[in-house]
Amino acid sequence: LSESLTTLQHAIDSQRRVSGPGDRVEAFALSMMSATLRSRGDLEGALQRIQEALEILRKLLGPSHDEYAEALQAYGEIHLERNDLAAAVPALTEAVAALRANQAPDHYETAQARMANALLLMRTERATEAAAEIRAAISVYHKMLPPDHRLVVAARSALGESLLLQGKLDDAEPLLVNSIEQFGDTVHYERRLALRRLIRLYELKGIAAKGRQFENELLALEETPRSR
Repeated sequence: LSESLTTLQHAIDSQRRVSGPGDRVEAFALSMMSATLRSRGDLEGALQRIQEALEILRKLLGPSHDEYAEALQAYGEIHLERNDLAAAVPALTEAVAALRANQAPDHYETAQARMANALLLMRTERATEAAAEIRAAISVYHKMLPPDHRLVVAARSALGESLLLQGKLDDAEPLLVNSIEQFGDTVHYERRLALRRLIRLYELKGIAAKGRQFENELLALEETPRSR
């Protein structure tokens, strides 16, 4: 991960020397840096980078553009992880509206909007509605992505969380366990979220030993050396 961050920073520095600061290549690299930092739990570093990317994309493309909306979704999700609903709700609400605008129901970006909306619904005690949104998104993903694609696996993990929140622990467990197996050793923020969901599941089921196994995995993931 440190090598990845160094490579991205070099790309930004090179692009600034050639084109000056504030172009789409720089915004893309900043978004990738944000995702990398988020993957190992550095939420403050991730937030800083995605804010920088958003400033560039708003100036270049405007708030209705898909690239801006996707970055805004990431920004809102980071605030959800920080338990800052006051910042997360308006960001995700705006991202959902932009991603849904003028798109067909089976469009990829509509599926992305459904996933963002589901995250909001789960955090506002509307898990049943969230599950419906996630299932609709998964249906779209299945038409265009292989079953082991990261977005499909992440959506199944989120569906597991929505079932967990409804008290359907036995239905949630296979989805969450499978998502961890599918992610493997990938260092990605979706895997970190999946581990947290599975730990919570075993807490609720009262199976401490299983929960500790995944707590150790999460600890190892979040102790990855950081470079800002």
